[in-house]
Amino acid sequence: MIVKINRGCKLVGCGSAVPKLQISNDDLSEIVETSDEWISTRTGIHNRRVLSGEESLVGLAAEAARKALQMANIDPDDVDLISMCSSTPEDLFGSAPQDDFLDF
Repeated sequence: MIVKINRGCKLVGCGSAVPKLQISNDDLSEIVETSDEWISTRTGIHNRRVLSGEESLVGLAAEAARKALQMANIDPDDVDLISMCSSTPEDLFGSAPQDDFLDF
């Protein structure tokens, strides 16, 4: 008798979070010598989100995880793995996926 066991994983929910503070190229041109045209023609970027002193990468990660759990309609205790990606100039390898950052 051959018993076949299927194992694997599947994505059941995803979530995201972005900082509230939005800075435009025009805002940057007031700080440094540049322009919206110069930045946007070279990068395609017109504005960006920036962490304020009231936010943290860990907090955004927790918010995204909550949204993923809500989308999946599952209890946090039923989760085996959360996959998370982030990279910032201040924290290239990421402090957001700390094992104690979720407080559900």
